[in-house]
Amino acid sequence: EQPGHKEAQAAEEAEPSVAVVYHCADNSRGQRGENPICPLEFGLDDAPAIEALLNAHPDPVMVKDIPRPPTEDLDEKISIAEALFKEGILMVHGDQKLSQSINNKM
Repeated sequence: EQPGHKEAQAAEEAEPSVAVVYHCADNSRGQRGENPICPLEFGLDDAPAIEALLNAHPDPVMVKDIPRPPTEDLDEKISIAEALFKEGILMVHGDQKLSQSINNKM
């Protein structure tokens, strides 16, 4: 075994490669803990956008305004918001056409 191999492996395991969102929005109060947890996984670049969306409550935020470095790609921001909406942990306000569009994709 090469010197330093274990240290390098431990460092790789300590650095997350994905942003993970755990939630229980699918469970009723009586089911808490009964269903297996299926977390949402995103790329690390998505973490600032996820944090901004989840921390914005109760104030609305426009998807175009959430941070998504380094590219600030609107399609990526929309994909993140859609994933959170489909899981029932994000609400859409204001634009009825947008809400219908997202619901039709589900």
